[in-house]
Amino acid sequence: MRIGGAKAVALAGLLLLLLLLLLAGAARAQGAAPCTVVYGHGRNHDASQPQQNRFWDGLNAEFHAAVLRAWQAPERPVRPLLLPVAATDLGRNLAQLMALASERGCSRVLETALFADYESGSLVARLRLYPLHGSLGPLAAPGRLSVGAPLLTQQREFELTPRSLERLRPEALGAELAAQALQDLAP
Repeated sequence: MRIGGAKAVALAGLLLLLLLLLLAGAARAQGAAPCTVVYGHGRNHDASQPQQNRFWDGLNAEFHAAVLRAWQAPERPVRPLLLPVAATDLGRNLAQLMALASERGCSRVLETALFADYESGSLVARLRLYPLHGSLGPLAAPGRLSVGAPLLTQQREFELTPRSLERLRPEALGAELAAQALQDLAP
């Protein structure tokens, strides 16, 4: 089957246009900023203390939301994942985190944590940024991702007392730690 002159030129033009569109899409995908999963979880779970669990969940939610707001920008797309203190199955938590990161093509995890370290008598607010290694994207298998060593840690510790808990402002603390982390990451 032969295609005549005008049809051949039109077909060649159409193929060239499709090739250019594919190349432009690939260039955009390469230049697109990889996302970061902003992952928060509580640590002070006590099955016999539901009111205390709700207290820690509330503090963590406020802290996580402030970090998320500060971190999110067009050049830093984020995907939130906040788990309650009752989510104590670490394997399941990690699987959920990796599935989200893989599905969304995220290359980093920013962990938010606000918790009581009863052994040291400290109230700890911490951000840790980790790289993710492995295949990303909707077709990648979540099990192929691994978490690397922390790239950055921002941490504040306070004496764990009723007064420090009363005076705690998780939103301000989260915004402050996130701003400091972004400053430390700036070129």
